Amino acid sequence: MIDKPSAVNTESEEEVFVEFYYREVKDLCKHFLTIISATLVASITFGDKIVPFSTATPAQRWTLTLSWLALLAALASAGWGLFLLFVAAEKAKGEIIFTYTSGFKELARRAGFFLDFGALAYGGGLLLLAAAGVLRLFS
Repeated sequence: MIDKPSAVNTESEEEVFVEFYYREVKDLCKHFLTIISATLVASITFGDKIVPFSTATPAQRWTLTLSWLALLAALASAGWGLFLLFVAAEKAKGEIIFTYTSGFKELARRAGFFLDFGALAYGGGLLLLAAAGVLRLFS
């Protein structure tokens, strides 16, 4: 029987967070922000094709407006989540710019909350956008 050397993890939680989690979630967040902003710009640009405001019913207008508000909320929430993720990484590396009383784990949890909320708001915005189109079809 051959003894396998035991793997000793010499990396601290801070190093693991900065080297892996921060980089991966930051990239994911940048892509998510790009998708949200592209969806928002496209829906505003072609909003008259979804619901022509001159002939739209109040329900159609409100649905489309609520869709845009949900997309804006998703954009703001994901942007704030990205900022908190940066602050968490900075805290893990030793607080150079911002000083927070929370540890990097708490800041990372807050960032996760805002990123999750942004994802839900984005999904809601897409559903409302589709609902606006469906309302137009059945009116």
